Amino acid sequence: MTLGGGSTAVPNTIFAALPQMGAAEVLCTLVLVRETYGCDRPLARLFYSDFMRLTGIGSKNTVSRALEAVERRGFFRRTGQRAEWEVVEQPHRRTPRSI
Repeated sequence: MTLGGGSTAVPNTIFAALPQMGAAEVLCTLVLVRETYGCDRPLARLFYSDFMRLTGIGSKNTVSRALEAVERRGFFRRTGQRAEWEVVEQPHRRTPRSI
């Protein structure tokens, strides 16, 4: 079976953590995976409204709590710039190439 175009390589550590995540955290994590690993970029600029639209989550508070949980897991972090997220490099993990 070949994947061809349209596939995203995701670190196994993220997959291993999915069963311990709540639903909103999983959805927000998958958005970040798609916008970083999927686009081969180390950074993604995403506003709460983007997460709400892309995940179908209707509450800004739910998105906010989910993103706090995502950040605690250590796969992604806010950069300090408005709405900007970056991949956290960890040993034995593939990270997107720099721009």
